[in-house]
Amino acid sequence: MNRGVVMQIEKNHLIVMTPDGEFKKVPKQPGSEIGDEIQFRSSSARRNRRFAVPWMVAAAAAILMIIMLPRMFTSGTEVVAYLAMDINPSVELGVDRQERVRELKAWNDDGESIIVGLTYSGLPAQQVVKSIMERVQTGPYLESGDGDVVITSVVVNQKLDSTFEAVLTEKVSQAVTELLQQTESTATGVQVTVLSAPQELREEAQQQGVTSGKMAVYLLAKSKGQDISLEELRQNSIHNAARSNGGLQKIVENETTDQAQEKAKLGELLKAEKEKGKEQKPAKLNNGQQKQDNIKDSDKERSRDTDKEKDRAEDQKDKDKDKDKDKDKDKNKDNREKVREREREQERIRNQDKDKDKDKDKDKDEVRDRDEERENRARDNERNRVKEKEKEKEDKEDKEKDRIKDRDKDKNKVSNEDEAGDRGAEKDKDKNKDNEDRNKDRKRNGDNKDNSEREKRNDRVDQNRDD
Repeated sequence: MNRGVVMQIEKNHLIVMTPDGEFKKVPKQPGSEIGDEIQFRSSSARRNRRFAVPWMVAAAAAILMIIMLPRMFTSGTEVVAYLAMDINPSVELGVDRQERVRELKAWNDDGESIIVGLTYSGLPAQQVVKSIMERVQTGPYLESGDGDVVITSVVVNQKLDSTFEAVLTEKVSQAVTELLQQTESTATGVQVTVLSAPQELREEAQQQGVTSGKMAVYLLAKSKGQDISLEELRQNSIHNAARSNGGLQKIVENETTDQAQEKAKLGELLKAEKEKGKEQKPAKLNNGQQKQDNIKDSDKERSRDTDKEKDRAEDQKDKDKDKDKDKDKDKNKDNREKVREREREQERIRNQDKDKDKDKDKDKDEVRDRDEERENRARDNERNRVKEKEKEKEDKEDKEKDRIKDRDKDKNKVSNEDEAGDRGAEKDKDKNKDNEDRNKDRKRNGDNKDNSEREKRNDRVDQNRDD
């Protein structure tokens, strides 16, 4: 079931806005007004289509979203209906719009034993009912193979869709029936009865200290002239209380299956019972006076014998009831002890499971820590490799720069040496030239000396010749 807020009312359909802001067209539901929150089946809405909404409707939608969305999501956990389950144990479930259990209450000691430690909050109603029935099945409550399971629904939110109650009770009764079918003894001997009661009946039942189901059975039995008291229903199961009147099925036979009609009938019976209660005291006085007059007019001896027989019968009946009550009390005490023992065993198993889960979580944490440590080491190694590569690159760049600097220095040195060589060669050239000039001068001087010598020798020769 889906839910949404009515945004626009057409002739044959409604346009609703879902919690996720999507507009859907659904069949018209009687009594729906703009702003109401309704439920609808997903198949009743056209799929995969968003409707074009006029801008005025869109504006209204925006305003309603601001107003309604908080209510939609906060009221989702509000109890809208109650389900009373009477088996003896007797319990009551409070259900929200999503058919999830929000309240769980026991109406007697057996009910308290059944629901102790039971997880229910936020779970589907049929799942919680199934858990309750599993505990009932493992206990002594239906071990005789016969009994009655009475499911009574009471809607406390009148704005709910008309099909909500029918769908809810169908799911719950089906869950109970399926579980009963699993055991051969309860498959045929235990009857499941579904009743629908008005809200005022539940209120009266609470004042009387019984469930809605027991109050409904009481009113139906009274309407058919059967003698069942509220005190009997408080102390016993519906099955045992109705046994002397032919059983529960005789009380509810020929009753309508229409929930609205059933509620209306129970409402009328409750109203009549309240009016009768107001007149009960004066009626008792009048009846007592009439009995006294009848006794005076009848045969005194026969009256005494009859009264004695009645007294004996009443005494015997009271004794039988006391015996049954004592048996029921002893049985209930044994049942409660068995249930408590079973609860302790289940609690021990749950604790063992919790310990196992803790160990598993611890192992998971250790594995996760090791994985994280490996990942951290891998990341550190990767960062170190990256840093080493960057450092190698920087060193390589520095070496290249140094090599270029050295090469430039060598070039400058060679250039300087070349310049120095050129200057030395020039000096050598000048020196050689000077030497050549000196040699030439010496040669010239030598030639001149030789010539001078030759001239002297020639002069001496000439002189000698003259002599």
